[in-house]
Amino acid sequence: MKKLFLIFAALSLLAIPAAQAEYGGKKVTEQEAELPPLTEEQYKEMTTRLSKENDCIFIRTIDSWTALDRNHLILYAPSRNNPYLLEIAPTTYNLMFEEQLGIYSKSGENLCPYGRSGLILRDEHLFIRGIAKITKEEAKQLKAYKKAKKEKK
Repeated sequence: MKKLFLIFAALSLLAIPAAQAEYGGKKVTEQEAELPPLTEEQYKEMTTRLSKENDCIFIRTIDSWTALDRNHLILYAPSRNNPYLLEIAPTTYNLMFEEQLGIYSKSGENLCPYGRSGLILRDEHLFIRGIAKITKEEAKQLKAYKKAKKEKK
């Protein structure tokens, strides 16, 4: 089972066992199959909007996550109905295969692209470059894009 760890302002550790990440061999549901995957241009357009938006996520509401590629992931907070697209730096190969994700914030209880918030994967410290609230449909299209790109290889 994938685990999501949250670290708050005092850097205390909180595990949310119900959280699961989706990766690799996950089958696409019927609802996801109805939406066509994004084109390469649409994907780039969606990810470039991250530099223009500065949304924040209340850390305690983060439920689960899905890795899209080496520097993008979707966080769900407070439920699967509320997805956020995140861009991280530096790029890491481990994001696609990691089963645990640590989230910390030294400046409060919000995860924001500014300030001192970030992610921890194993021994890697990752910075958040952008967070954008997206719709459920956009999240489904992003996951379909990821699946289509994987099948091309």
